[in-house]
Amino acid sequence: MPNGTTSPGHPPGLRRRNTVRATLTYAIVAAAVGGAADVFLPGLGAPSWALPTVLALLVLGLPLAAILAWAYNLGPAGLTSGTLAEADGGTATPTLEPVQSPRGETGASPDEWTPDPKAIAVLPFANLSEDPANEYFSDGVTEDILTHLSQIADLHVISRTSVMVYRKSTVPVGQIARELRVGSVLEGSVRKAGNRVRVTAQLIEAHTDRHLWAETYDRALDDIFAVQSDVAQQIAKALEARLAPAVLSHIRQRPSHDMKAYELFVRGRQDAFSVHPDRIPAALAQLEEAVALDPAFAAPHAMLGFTHMIAGYWGGAPPQDAFREAKAAAERAVALDERVALGWAVRGVSRAHLDHDWSAGTEDARHAVQLGPNDADAHFWLGFLLLLQERFEEALRCYEPACALDPHNPVMASHRAAAMWLLGREPEAERAFQKITADHPTVADVLAMQSVPLSRNGRWLDFAEANRKGAEITGGHPIFRAREALGLHHGGRSAEAKALVSEIRARGEEELSSGIRLLLALVEEDWEGARHFLDQAIEERQPMVLWYRVMGILPRESPWVRERFATIWPGDQLTL
Repeated sequence: MPNGTTSPGHPPGLRRRNTVRATLTYAIVAAAVGGAADVFLPGLGAPSWALPTVLALLVLGLPLAAILAWAYNLGPAGLTSGTLAEADGGTATPTLEPVQSPRGETGASPDEWTPDPKAIAVLPFANLSEDPANEYFSDGVTEDILTHLSQIADLHVISRTSVMVYRKSTVPVGQIARELRVGSVLEGSVRKAGNRVRVTAQLIEAHTDRHLWAETYDRALDDIFAVQSDVAQQIAKALEARLAPAVLSHIRQRPSHDMKAYELFVRGRQDAFSVHPDRIPAALAQLEEAVALDPAFAAPHAMLGFTHMIAGYWGGAPPQDAFREAKAAAERAVALDERVALGWAVRGVSRAHLDHDWSAGTEDARHAVQLGPNDADAHFWLGFLLLLQERFEEALRCYEPACALDPHNPVMASHRAAAMWLLGREPEAERAFQKITADHPTVADVLAMQSVPLSRNGRWLDFAEANRKGAEITGGHPIFRAREALGLHHGGRSAEAKALVSEIRARGEEELSSGIRLLLALVEEDWEGARHFLDQAIEERQPMVLWYRVMGILPRESPWVRERFATIWPGDQLTL
């Protein structure tokens, strides 16, 4: 627990299972001893108080057994407790030997599912430091281990978004494994104190609760990279996963020699992955400081590129400037370390949006998938680019593994559902959207993706309703309100649409991007204004314009629309 009140030697999940097993074992043994005493003591001529005394001692021993099981762990190394080593040079201390298990196969449903030991979830490492604010560091350890494992093609590694759902969770490991469809679970803890760090890690065979491997590391803080590398290697060994020489070399590589730069990177990454506009400035500041301290540290360059890309897509910076910065940072990252998958993905998205070089951008994103076969984000961004090129079947083939690797991610699930719908699988896609919106009712991006096939298929009033809900969630964001107005207009409710346009304009034209003003011009049937704002949006690299093509918002049969689309997708065959 973050307040440091739990035993520091083992993470809460492991201690909880030790306690349950020890308590049940004690109860069984105590019942047997009590029964034997009841049978044999009278025959041995024992005094009348002997049997009640034995039974009372057995009952009193039960809570003592539970307390000892919570505080201590019995393994091949003996009875061990969890205190942070005070010595300057700690070494890894094995607590359990690896136990191999046969590999299973993943079925089509939970009832048919057979656990695959090479499918693994790395649960958030518990922060056992005295300062709860150090949780960012324990999350960083979790993230870095995931990054290492994502490179191993022989594994199936659940992504961060889905495992973070179980932070501080009391859900049993077996249930987590079923929900994530994995056979192995890694859990652990991190305790940071001054320039020392203690990391524990346990690899568990989920369906048997058996420990495949466990280890405790007491190290100097700047040795954290070696710890993370060793954990990844030991997992691969325990699960008998093939480890390519290039991947092994990359996992063993020390990414930075500046711990301050590393800690800034970890904090910046946490803010960037929130994808929250209010946290983007802090992420940019921390990542820029990290690369200033260690210019050769590739990871923060890649994350800096990602953060600029998010700022360009979801607000916070003029898109053209943001994508230019994203591309430059990504290029620095891949120049420093050609195996940084995120750098290739960001460069790919930036090249498509900034340069309209879809071929090169798609190849960059494809290379990211090759480098990170278990990286859900890499699969997602490749599918993202393919969807924008209306290559729907290929996009779906990317979204499928992305969702398998990140099953609790509503944005990825909504992209997958939209791709299915655009391929004509409407009933299946609608059921998927119903489940996603029920499970994640406040995620506006889900409604934004649901509106894509709705508009393309002419379901304008449903499109208006989806965007009305999006506006409600986002506090009246003008992009959702403008889309709602367009849906009402095409759905035959023109008076309501025009009234909504007036409300949007009342906020001030300066707050409205060219992409939003294009939508308002379409509602008002101001074709000259629509052409002007489309040209402006293309020049400014407004990303929403790319989606207008997929959504069928613009009349692509019109020569002026086809002419302008040809500047974005040169040489592409624009279907009517």
